[in-house]
Amino acid sequence: MSYTPKAIRGQRYPGYTKVSVRQVRRMLDEGQTFDGFLVGNNVNSFHFFGGWHLAFRIEVQSRAEFDRSLNAFLFYLEPELGNRAAIFLKRQPQPAN
Repeated sequence: MSYTPKAIRGQRYPGYTKVSVRQVRRMLDEGQTFDGFLVGNNVNSFHFFGGWHLAFRIEVQSRAEFDRSLNAFLFYLEPELGNRAAIFLKRQPQPAN
């Protein structure tokens, strides 16, 4: 059975679940992939894919890839956009029973 991260509170965006770094790393350690986006933790959801288009889409297969992408994102993150990354996982369609 594959790991399904529980949504964390805070920002919301339709079709995505906000998750933590630890949850993403656990998914990747269990052989799953991550498909989603990173954005500064102070960014309003209007500016994710509209307005200023500040979301950074990523799809990674391994923990090393994710850590590399996260570190690059945080290095270039402007202070007014936040001091950490908000991570959003694309929701998978639920199978019909």
